[in-house]
Amino acid sequence: MISLANSASSSRRWYVLWLLMLVYTFSFLDRQIISILAEDIKRDLDLSDSQLGVLTGLAFAVFYATLGIPIARLADTRSRISIISICLALWSAMTMASGFVVNFTQLAVARMGVGVGEAGAMPASHAIIAETFDENSRSSAMAVFQLGVPLGILLGFLIGGWISEWVGWRWALIGVSVPGLVLALVLRLTVKEPPHKQGVAKTRSKTLSAIGKLLARSDYRHICAGATLASMGAYALMAWMPAYLLRSYPLSTGQVGTALSLIIGLGSGVGTFAGGWLGDRAALRSSHGPLLVCAAICLAATPLFVTALLTDSLWQTLILLVPAFVVFLAWMGPNWAMVQRVAEADSRAMASAFILFVLNLIGLGLGPYLTGLISDMVSVGQGGQSLKTAMTAISVVFVWAAVHFWLAARAHRRANGVQPSSGHVPVA
Repeated sequence: MISLANSASSSRRWYVLWLLMLVYTFSFLDRQIISILAEDIKRDLDLSDSQLGVLTGLAFAVFYATLGIPIARLADTRSRISIISICLALWSAMTMASGFVVNFTQLAVARMGVGVGEAGAMPASHAIIAETFDENSRSSAMAVFQLGVPLGILLGFLIGGWISEWVGWRWALIGVSVPGLVLALVLRLTVKEPPHKQGVAKTRSKTLSAIGKLLARSDYRHICAGATLASMGAYALMAWMPAYLLRSYPLSTGQVGTALSLIIGLGSGVGTFAGGWLGDRAALRSSHGPLLVCAAICLAATPLFVTALLTDSLWQTLILLVPAFVVFLAWMGPNWAMVQRVAEADSRAMASAFILFVLNLIGLGLGPYLTGLISDMVSVGQGGQSLKTAMTAISVVFVWAAVHFWLAARAHRRANGVQPSSGHVPVA
């Protein structure tokens, strides 16, 4: 069994990091596969865009968000490896159950079950990573972990798209659930729980007290707002891009899945890793540098997506989507590294869990739903163009996110005793 008791053991640290990345891969695969299956599910179950928005966001996000905090409180004092293993097995089983539903209500309940399972994995993983990698390498370590997002998208779109085209969307959901059950067993049997930092196991501060202490920090509040808004745009665009391409161009589910698996999966993978690298370099120059990296990345996202959505050529759209999806998740590595930097040792899982609560309830829960709602509202006057209008409108939130990341950087700099200079905005 691999142990992290000796944090100097590089091979052990990296084995666990890559294994946690695989867990996060299955988390995002099971979470996002519904997007590539949405059009087939809509036809089969006779759903509206608003109902699809509930399935791709709100039904999952409500339980994923609300249960993350109590599970994170356990993760700050209990076995995090056990928590992650149990959560992985649960959400994989509920993904399998999603393949047997016969109506909207049953599928919504199954998606809620997936959210329940996934609620505990990410905060516990963040805490493990933060305790085994120092501050100067933490952005890169978080970026490696966050590679689970693009890898999960790549596999979900590619596998889900073709299985749905060949044998139906139900088998796609059943098929992707089995490897997750196996991985849960591998994690539990091969990784020994790393020791909590000294004093953590004895510190059992109340949840509200821990959250209140975090929210007293202005930098933490702005990080929370920036991550939430950036996630709203990211989740909405990921959820609706397959439907947009299928409605706008003569493509099959398998073709759209292949195209998006390469564009989003590989593109955001490159962006996520690059964002972590830039975050570490910025951290060497200043403690608030990673937040400026987040601001710059988000500022670039809106014009890239708007330009891609406003063109009417398939190839131009696909080409323009490449840089857009390279940057749209690149903020995550430096963002989560800064969350762990501002948190104290006894509240690291909680620091991530509270932001995940807000991020997922608003970003994941409302982003796809509001996009579908806007599409339904303007469909009378715009017909097939309604989804394009809705997706273009939601892209603007990246600019709002950039403002909060910049404010977080300024607040963190002040908290560390450095007064901001006047007349210009510092760059990472």
